[in-house]
Amino acid sequence: MKEFIIEWCRIMVIGLGGLMYVVIFFLGCFLLDGDKPQNGLYIALWVLFYGVTTVASYVTYQKNKK
Repeated sequence: MKEFIIEWCRIMVIGLGGLMYVVIFFLGCFLLDGDKPQNGLYIALWVLFYGVTTVASYVTYQKNKK
């Protein structure tokens, strides 16, 4: 039972971390949205940053899983 609770807590922390990751992404897009032309560039850079960090964290997770 103890292993189950530890694993459940670990999965919940990962899930909440992922949810916060998505919330911060959409909050950043919302705050950068506007009528200025450079805001499109800011959002594109924001998306690129999130894409790179997501792929990097997935690759790191897969390496640590083995």
